[in-house]
Amino acid sequence: MILLISSLICYLGIFCGVAVGKIAEEELKDGKRYFVWIEDIILGGIVFFILAFVSRNILISIVTGVIGIVILRMAKINLITKTVVVYISLAGVHLFGYSTFLKHPDLFTYPALVTLIFLYGFPAGSILLQKKISLVKIGLYAFPYLVISIIGLMII
Repeated sequence: MILLISSLICYLGIFCGVAVGKIAEEELKDGKRYFVWIEDIILGGIVFFILAFVSRNILISIVTGVIGIVILRMAKINLITKTVVVYISLAGVHLFGYSTFLKHPDLFTYPALVTLIFLYGFPAGSILLQKKISLVKIGLYAFPYLVISIIGLMII
């Protein structure tokens, strides 16, 4: 049940980003470059949390997170492709975090991951809204995340 609720919360992050973008449409054009950076920094934070838990070596986690941000900034990927690939990857990260949470419920890793995945949706939704992509298409781009999470719920 926790996985289902947290999956829905994470999935709704992109729609919250669209809502914030609708409320402040005049700020979208000026804020686009900041949204891209925020998006990449949040993804770097997710990489950091996963690696910090797996390796227990903070230095390796920080370096890998920074390298991930640099690679994302340098890659010239289509926005739609990036959104779909990132949300599929985040589903795997979410399932990993949940399975870790089941083994070690005292760790804050899982709530932190859920929060970061939800927050990732804010800049992602705002960027997609600025590109004049419909709400239905935005939901479909992030939909693999929800499907993979629900399949994971059945397996775990």
